[in-house]
This record gives sequence, C-alpha cells and structure tokens, in this order.
Amino acid sequence: MKGNDFDEVEYYVDCEDKTWTTIMISQQEIDDNMLELTMYQDGEALGSNIINAVNAYSGPITVYASNPYHPPATLFKVRNFWHESEPYVAPPCVPVDPCLGLDSCETYINNCMVAPFAGNQVATTTGFEQFRISAEVRCTDRVAPTWENVLHVNTGTSRQNFGDRYFTIWKKHAPANNEIRIVAPVFDNAYHELNGYVNCEEGWHSVAVQQTEFDNQQMNVEILFDGEVIESQLVRKQDLFNGSLNVEVASNFGWPAASDHYVRNFIQQDLTCPNPCSGEENCETFVDACEINPSADNQISTIHASVNFKASIDIQCNHDMDFGDWRNIIHMSAGGEHGNPGDRFFAAWRQPNDNQLHFGLGVPEGSYAHHKTVDCADGRWNTYSLEQRQDPDAPHMVKLIFSKNDNELASYNYETAAVFTGSVDVFSSREDNDGKVASDFSVRNFFYQSFDYMPPISCDMSSAVDPCDGLDDCTTFVDSCYVNPERQHNFGTIEATKNFRSSIDIQCNHNMDFGDFLNIFHMSAGGEHGNPGDRFFAAWRRAQRSPASFRSWRSRGQLRSPQNCRMRQWRVEYICP
Repeated sequence: MKGNDFDEVEYYVDCEDKTWTTIMISQQEIDDNMLELTMYQDGEALGSNIINAVNAYSGPITVYASNPYHPPATLFKVRNFWHESEPYVAPPCVPVDPCLGLDSCETYINNCMVAPFAGNQVATTTGFEQFRISAEVRCTDRVAPTWENVLHVNTGTSRQNFGDRYFTIWKKHAPANNEIRIVAPVFDNAYHELNGYVNCEEGWHSVAVQQTEFDNQQMNVEILFDGEVIESQLVRKQDLFNGSLNVEVASNFGWPAASDHYVRNFIQQDLTCPNPCSGEENCETFVDACEINPSADNQISTIHASVNFKASIDIQCNHDMDFGDWRNIIHMSAGGEHGNPGDRFFAAWRQPNDNQLHFGLGVPEGSYAHHKTVDCADGRWNTYSLEQRQDPDAPHMVKLIFSKNDNELASYNYETAAVFTGSVDVFSSREDNDGKVASDFSVRNFFYQSFDYMPPISCDMSSAVDPCDGLDDCTTFVDSCYVNPERQHNFGTIEATKNFRSSIDIQCNHNMDFGDFLNIFHMSAGGEHGNPGDRFFAAWRRAQRSPASFRSWRSRGQLRSPQNCRMRQWRVEYICP
C-alpha cells in the first residue's frame, strides 16, 4: 500500500507454538473506483485500508516460501497457500477540471475522487495574501478510535510553525461519529491556527478556507462549510503566510488517514488581485483588483462599443495634488476632441480648483456628452458605473444611467438609433502631459461588459387585424400590430369632416422619467398650441405624475381629459363629437 517508506501496511499477530493459523489478505471493490485492503487471522479482520484503484498494484508477482533476501524459517510449515483473482474494471470517471472558468486557480484533485492515505503528496504550492482553498469531502458516520487526517496543506514542519496548518481537515475521534475539524492559518496563538468544528453528515460536503481583505490594515480569515461561514477572525496584514507548502491527502505525521473520507474537486485560487470579470460573459477587464496610478498616455485596451453595456471603475481620490489644471484619471474615447460623437464615452477628471470629480458621459445629444460633478472624499474608494440598456418593452429606446456606489446620480433616455457603437480606446490617462494627469489617484476594478442587442419588436403581419375592416370612409394609421412612438413619426394626412370618430389603443409604461410632457400621438392641423385644429386629438404622459392627458379641439377652445393609465394595461381612447 502506497504511503510509507516501504509502500506497505504491517500487522503483528500472535502465533502459538506448533498450532495452525490462517492468514488471509483480501482486496475488494467497495465504491466507485475505491478498493478496501483487509488483513484477516482465522477469519477475524485485523484492520483495513481504503485505496484508490489508481494506487493499487497490478502486474507480475513472484511467489516464494521463503524469499531469497532473508534467512528461511525452516521449522515453520505452510499449507493451503492459494491466490484467487477477479477482473477489475474501473468505473468511468470523465475528468472535469474544477478550476475551469476560474482565474488564478490551481487544481490538486479533479472531480475523480481520491481516498486519503498517509503521505500522499499530490502537489506543492505557495501561500497567497488573499486566497480561497477548498475541497469536497465525503463524510461517513464511522467512529474513529483516534484523530484521522483527511487532507493537510502544510510546511512540512509542525503546528508550532506558522503556516503548517494552512488548510487541514481531521475526522474527530470517538465518541464523535461524524464530526470533523477544519483548520485555517492565523498567527496570534501558540499553534497559529483557527479551528472550526462541524457535524458532517454522511455524503458529500464542501469545505473551504478563505482569506480576503477587510480594510487597509486587516484581513478576514474565514472557515466555510457547505458555503456557510462557521468561524472567522481578523488578522493583521503583516501576519500573513506566503511561503512554500506541501499538499497532502493525507499527512504523514504519524496520524492515520481517514481513508473512507474521499476527496474531490480540491483547488486553490489566488484572490490577491481578483478579476472583476471572473465568471461573466462578454466582459473585458482593464484593471483588476490590484490598484494602479494613472500615467501619461497610458492606453490599456480598445473595445467595440455595444448598444447595451456596463462600464465600471473604482477610484480613490488623493487631494494632495496641486490645483490649476484639469487632471485626467480615465478616458474611454472614440477619438477626436470634445464634441465628437463617442469622444467622452466615459471619462473622469479631478477639477482644477476643488476636490471634486468631473465625469463625461457619452450621451449622443448636443455636445455628444453630458457631464456630472461628484464629491470625492480623500482616501476613500468609490465605485462609478455607466450603464446603457434598451427598454425591453420599447427596444427602439435606451436609458443611460450613471451611478456612484450603486446609487443612481443621473439618467438619460434617447433613441437606440442615436447610440454610438464604434471603436473606443481605453486610457488611464489619455493626457500626454504629466501635469494634466491625476497620477496620485488610484484606480482598480475597471471593466467593460456588453450585453445582447434587442431587435425592434416585430409583429406577425399575417395575423394583424385592420380596425377599419367593415367600415366605410375609414383610414387606419396603426393596425393591431403595435408600434412605439418615435420623434416626428408621421403616419400621413387626413381631411377632417364635421362628423367623425377617431380611436386608438394605448398601453402605458411608467418606466420613463418625469420632468417633461411626453407625447404619445398627435393629430394636428399645424401651428402652435391655440391654433384651431392644432390639437385635434392628442395624448401626452403628464410631466409630474402617471395619468395620461388627452386633448381634443372643438370650436370653442380645447377639451382636456386627464385619465389614469395603469402600467402595461391597454386602454381604448376615442373621440366622437
């Protein structure tokens, strides 16, 4: 059996003088890809060990009585010496790397389970400033006579040395039957360890130790079982282990292995500089979680702008910089100067005369950018994001939202056709003059993520119903296939008569900002408000509250009829003089 100097397990038994005793060894399959090696004397099991099939010997064996290496026990007698073989077909296990899709990740054991045995070193590794190390363990309710090791990531020394219990799992001894002990590295006690005890019911469970930044001076060390934190402790940043480590399943420090506690999906992730795009689709990271300082003419990447996107960055202000110039921090630009579409796709400056940030937001109206000024406390990290999304109920419209720490500061609505979708260069900073760069500021978690475009909603014209069917002298502007209002969307011209009826179905959507009267439809004889016929039949969403306001012209002024309009509920509005 692999795991010690001689790759064997030894048993010592009594053998009375001139009496016969039967010694038998048996190796049998007990679980998928697992074998149990058992020693018997006169039918009584002396002990057993569980091994993975890949570690079981198969091949030629020479049989002696006795071997040529030791003096023979010539007065002993042997009889009924036999060996029976059975074919073994390992159950299939299609290897899947548990690190797949994870950044800065190292796999020690994949999804094909392994039985612990003493001294089974599977890898060497290094301690990281921020990390997550995890494994899945299959627990049993067997009562162990003493502490048994499941896995041990260690320095190869002893528990009195910091880091020797970087990640350790033990099966607890009797009277406990299913309790395990999980150990994480902390510096501030004699054994440099944080312990978590948990009942591990029969079956597979996930176990992890995680160390992440808590603040500028401390790290948070956590022990997790099935995703839940069972123990945690804050440690000083100067008390972190970053040396060499052995990865063993299980240790060879004199403790027996918990050979029935199988291990799979054993990995470690270096979280020191996590990627904000990790696990996300269509996402590009410009700066990860490890901060950088803006520098002159520092182009990081080039992306192709999409209709639907999110750009986000963390900025830490430093107000020790002199006033006098606009100091650029980041700039996503389609090129050209202020006023060119896309030039200020997303950009940030420190203002020249105060400790505020000035953002350029690439809205395709007027100067091709809106601007927003925000306060920025010295030394504090804040997250700024720009997100543009099509309205799922009206894909021809988009909404652009600028946020600070997930709190919306500004938003803008405009037509999808006006969106900039060209090439955008990404800088931190774009300025080529050091005096115009916010070089003492810091940025991190700078990324851009694009989302799928939603084509305009179309209707099956073959199933459309004409509301004028069966009516004389009737003109249809929109049939049963609905449309969304668009700027200057003219359906045609009619001749008004003394006797008429006009009708329209409207579905309200109040996910639009207040502040302006928003026009839905308008039948007009031209001119301005007050001209006869200008508001022949028209509707607006009111500026400050949700009711729609319907207006029609008559010979003595206008008929005004504000109506409540529920969200996404169709209403039939008509005028019949």
